[in-house]
Amino acid sequence: MAHRLSINILICILCLLPVAWAEESGIFGAGAGPLYNGLGLNLHSSNDSTYKYIAVGCVGFGKSSSSDEVPRDCGVGVGVQWIGLFADNDHHGLGGHLAVTDKKNDHAEDYNGTAVLLGLSYSYFFNGPESRGWNFSVAPYIGKYGDETDTGILVGPGFQF
Repeated sequence: MAHRLSINILICILCLLPVAWAEESGIFGAGAGPLYNGLGLNLHSSNDSTYKYIAVGCVGFGKSSSSDEVPRDCGVGVGVQWIGLFADNDHHGLGGHLAVTDKKNDHAEDYNGTAVLLGLSYSYFFNGPESRGWNFSVAPYIGKYGDETDTGILVGPGFQF
């Protein structure tokens, strides 16, 4: 399953790279953290005041009985960040992140199902949100899975093409 997911991600990257390189402001990113729904990819749109994105990624990983690492909490996330809230600096973004993930575990039937995550996100865009380059993002979140409530943090670097 991990091999199939890796191939699908690689195919998505290869299909989107020519489009991303053709755009001056970039529309595609890859990395970790809330902008990428954990470890994943995003499509984004930005202007001088907002950065909007949809991301596909995995927020959790586990081990199977065969000791292969397999994704277990993967899904889709969306978010918006407002730019320029701190001084007149367009490198900072503050907003929200909402994700729906599909939890999978072959050895714990009560673990399988859907989780919803909601977080407050902060990002620093080293070259600004409308330019290609590195970013760093963090989002503490609260998650709902069945009757359980969980908290965590999505954090990591990314690159927007």
